[in-house]
Amino acid sequence: MTDKVATSHDFEHQYNVSQKNEDGVEITPQGERSASSISAFWHLLCILAGSGSLSLPYVLGNAGWIGVIIIVLCTLFAIYNNILLVRCLYAIPDRRLSSYTEIGYASFGIVGKVAVWFFHNSIVIGGPIVYMILAGSNIESLVKPLGVTLTVEHWIIICTALVFIPFVTFRNIREITILSFFGTFATIFAIIVVVVVSFMNLDKAKELPERSHTFVNWGQIPLTLGSIGFSFGGNVVFPHVEATMKNPKAWNKVMSLSIATVAVLYLLIAASGYYVFGSEALAPIFQNLNPYNPATTVAVILITIHVLLASPLFLFGFVNEIEHNFRINEERLSKVSYYSIRTAIRVLTILFVGVIAVIVPFFGDFMSLIGALSECMTVFVLPVVCYLKLYGWRRCNIPQLIWFALTIVVGTIGCIWGSIDAVITLKKDFDSK
Repeated sequence: MTDKVATSHDFEHQYNVSQKNEDGVEITPQGERSASSISAFWHLLCILAGSGSLSLPYVLGNAGWIGVIIIVLCTLFAIYNNILLVRCLYAIPDRRLSSYTEIGYASFGIVGKVAVWFFHNSIVIGGPIVYMILAGSNIESLVKPLGVTLTVEHWIIICTALVFIPFVTFRNIREITILSFFGTFATIFAIIVVVVVSFMNLDKAKELPERSHTFVNWGQIPLTLGSIGFSFGGNVVFPHVEATMKNPKAWNKVMSLSIATVAVLYLLIAASGYYVFGSEALAPIFQNLNPYNPATTVAVILITIHVLLASPLFLFGFVNEIEHNFRINEERLSKVSYYSIRTAIRVLTILFVGVIAVIVPFFGDFMSLIGALSECMTVFVLPVVCYLKLYGWRRCNIPQLIWFALTIVVGTIGCIWGSIDAVITLKKDFDSK
């Protein structure tokens, strides 16, 4: 297939090609592109900077200070691989692939499509489910001292209803820039609060009997790779973000800046949390802090706000692909039919998220299995193997091939170890039920 794809040199010129839709009508990609680079930056930051950051001190508590080096390494992997991912969107002459799933199909046929579809949807559906569980638990812990008797399940239903409003109301992610802004704002301030309160507890933390620091714990390196790789997940939504950009040539800079910003936040919370609590750092780090401290309460509230605002961004990636695959658009359908079908799909999607979050008692651990497997594959492995398939390995120089090999090894180790750890945790959950 390599003789039919565009070269890397041609990549910059393919943003302006015309395409044909399913009915053979010529369309221009820019006709749907209206989001600014700043808007795209905030979308990416909101997707990336999530609640996974709260477990990073615990990750360092297991692996040691080498975790800082691994965070930097994963940052470089994520930036470069997401450049490759978007290049793959333009690998076929005269058209732009619309999603990660189409990249898989163009690369490896139906096998690639099914594989990416599985990894893709386990993330964009599983992420919001875990977010609903986290948000419901956070709210329950906040209001319980006030005498509110609603259970976690009740709060999960309420949180799902809150996410339902923007998810059904807005058509796609470029219409909810304000949600991205406040979600990112909430996460940044939550991390700052955690860092400040952690150092406020430094003297008390020094009294912990088992508190210690080490440079490296070799036995924990594979698990650390999987955990940190999971924190850089979310790129299954990136093709949809890039598709909204008014200036898609700015993608590399915008995406690199967003990932670098997230990496700084990760390093800040990981290093400070590990320095203060050492091997006693817990996941999430809130468990190490005084729950009655007003600053801790603020941090919990802000993280809850973030996950509520980030959930629609993931879900849009899921429903937009369904609408594309089944040709649900205003060009083929009447306005009433289009909006009716679109609304039905979104209602069913959000109901599925809410129901699974409520009825599965340890779904978070189950999603850790899917998430660790999927994020390591979608962030580290698949962009590389799809790029090599579409563009050909002979076009790459020796340093690139070495870097690709290292990326695949890191991603494979992370996903296998993370999956094993999740399976063990799930077994304990079922045994204790």
